Amino acid sequence: GSGSGSGKLSIRGGMPMRGVAPQAVILASDTGSRLHPLNEDGVPKALLPVGNRPLISYPLAMIEGSSVRHVLVVCSGKQTAERVQSWIEASYDGDLHLEVRVIPENLGSADAMRAVADSLTADNVAVLSADVVSDVPLAAVLAAHTVRGAAATSLLHTRRVLASTETKPGKAPKNVDYIGLDEAESTLLFFASNPDARRDVALPLKALRRAGSVTVRTDLVDAHVYVFSRAALLAALDARPLHTSLKQDVVPWLVRHQHDQPQQPQLDGLRSDSLKLDAVGLSGPSARDFVADMTHAYRGPGATPRGRMEQVPRDVCAYKAGADCFCARANTTQAFGEINREVATPVLAERLLGPATNPRHENWLDPSVKPGAKSTIGAGCIIAAGCTVGDKNTLKRSVMGRSVHLGRDVKVINSVLMDGVRVGDGAHIQGSILCAGVRVEPHASLRDCQVGAGYLVAEGQDHRGEALAHYKEVRPPARPAGPSSAASDSSSS
Repeated sequence: GSGSGSGKLSIRGGMPMRGVAPQAVILASDTGSRLHPLNEDGVPKALLPVGNRPLISYPLAMIEGSSVRHVLVVCSGKQTAERVQSWIEASYDGDLHLEVRVIPENLGSADAMRAVADSLTADNVAVLSADVVSDVPLAAVLAAHTVRGAAATSLLHTRRVLASTETKPGKAPKNVDYIGLDEAESTLLFFASNPDARRDVALPLKALRRAGSVTVRTDLVDAHVYVFSRAALLAALDARPLHTSLKQDVVPWLVRHQHDQPQQPQLDGLRSDSLKLDAVGLSGPSARDFVADMTHAYRGPGATPRGRMEQVPRDVCAYKAGADCFCARANTTQAFGEINREVATPVLAERLLGPATNPRHENWLDPSVKPGAKSTIGAGCIIAAGCTVGDKNTLKRSVMGRSVHLGRDVKVINSVLMDGVRVGDGAHIQGSILCAGVRVEPHASLRDCQVGAGYLVAEGQDHRGEALAHYKEVRPPARPAGPSSAASDSSSS
């Protein structure tokens, strides 16, 4: 391992020479604390199923087709690394050379990159979170980065509206990225990401002096997919050793640092170091996304033409995914369920999973699945091998893993049932996620629930909006053996 404390579990394929081709790093180091109880039984977040495929298969699919051939898969702790390695050996059939690296647990994404810094050998390094589900090819992001000779390039996509991002009237928006772009929407001039509400946003005037105009948007999201110049990334990590997150710390630092070069004359009338925008005013009564356009108000005679600025080697670039592209992170239970349902839609499923096995009904059924009499399987269902669908069942826009058993008169709507789930007669499941081995007894009802692995839902129970998991007893540490404890033990017996 490197001097940073990381360990090498195994290598598939050879190590490329420096500068020959870009590398990729998949960060599977996040413990997935916001996915409880989905990973309660120790399943790494990277192996949780989306559309009956492990999450890590989606960033790998993004990398396939690019010039990358060597991928570091960075895992927190030996147990996670071993499980990921086992999946690679048993199931991965691509052409990439995958090397699993073990790092200490609870490291942030920037610290994870420090831990494997000695293994970064290419001039350009792509970094992807293991929970990214997208049909955007990494090759396109790499091409944009290479053409610009950028220090970093960030993949941006249009924000998906979830309940956690809705904003109350008169309140500052929460869980949004403040992204400042140039006119061409190709240079990232300002970036701030914080889950907490911001009362104001300080926009550096250096960005305005440099580009002449900046559009600050909250309707875009940083996808946690980056391409870094290796030299720029290592310089940023060395310059700020206390920075722990790529998204929260390193990328904003690189964005600010690109403005430190000598620039054109100051714009008339702007003498402060930053321009403050009222974030409360950014959200309307219906929580509309804010777009602050400084093009006309702050364009001055000293503005430098965009063509000259594109030659600056410190540029931090933006690659904006097209409107028809899909990009999301399965980093919360809510997002995990939403993405599974999105992946099950016919158009997206065909792009991510391949042609439908039953094109007439637009669903993905393994040939071994034989629905019972008078059962209805609607469009956008994904059903794996070995599943039993009883009589008079109704399935709509749901994903079922291997060997799921449904009794008679069962309804499953907008839900995810992982491997080995058993559902009794007359049970209703809607908007819920059931982990492997869950048993739902007859006539039980689940609505908007997350159920941990192996949990038993008793007959006739009705659960709504709950997280159900086995209670794990935490016992106090055993007392050290000694004369007093021995005497106590003997007297009690």
